[in-house]
Amino acid sequence: MNVVEVSFWAAFVLDLAIGGFAYFYVLKRMGGQGMLYGTTLLVSLSALVFGIHHLLELFLEDVPNGGAIAESVEGVAAILLGLAVYRLYALSKE
Repeated sequence: MNVVEVSFWAAFVLDLAIGGFAYFYVLKRMGGQGMLYGTTLLVSLSALVFGIHHLLELFLEDVPNGGAIAESVEGVAAILLGLAVYRLYALSKE
């Protein structure tokens, strides 16, 4: 196992921890309503999709177009994060 693989596994575990903490602790305390809840949900989903991206980079490394598939998943995570930022901006204007 090389340094890149260890880093990707560590990033995956960290992404799972962020998503799990947001879902099982923060979102449960928010009560399931409101813009801040939706923003936090988008951020936690983004973390989970980033984690999936890191796993795909490990497992699709030798597959033709595997890197492109993994990067497209990362694009989905970036879109989710962008939506969360926009919602936070809208929330701050209220």
